[in-house]
Amino acid sequence: MDNNFRPKISVEPFSSVQDALKNQESYDLIIFDGAGQADIQTLEIAKVCDYIILPTGVTADDLEPQVKLAHELKKKGIARERIGICLSRVGSSKNELEAAQEYIEATGYTFLGMIMEKTSIGQCSDTGLAANETKYDSINAVVDKLIQNIYDRIQKLEEAEVKYG
Repeated sequence: MDNNFRPKISVEPFSSVQDALKNQESYDLIIFDGAGQADIQTLEIAKVCDYIILPTGVTADDLEPQVKLAHELKKKGIARERIGICLSRVGSSKNELEAAQEYIEATGYTFLGMIMEKTSIGQCSDTGLAANETKYDSINAVVDKLIQNIYDRIQKLEEAEVKYG
């Protein structure tokens, strides 16, 4: 708002999942941004969502807890196909990126893509812009690919009507 950007979406905080869903018929899309660690609300959110995106860093210290969370959700009845993992704050190491992607894929979950650790992305965030609104087409393309991959997964699930189990 300070920078006079008028987003085409509304953002509202809710104290509970049920509060957020009270007027769900008024929205085309609801995005839940849950706590950084697994808790009761995480499962509550996962049960009402069509698709769950678990963001993580590239190190084992970041990856392992998110994969563990994915496994816990699966044990609680969330279909593996409804869980995707993306990488955030990815540095310049190609080997580290490839190792993280291979780890995710070896666990059986979908690797969705990444958002790099770039000053321009941070600057966009600071000014109210999205990560794919930098002045660099190459950076925007990587973020756009992540967004497209998420969209494609959701479309595929809708076609297959994968809901639970």
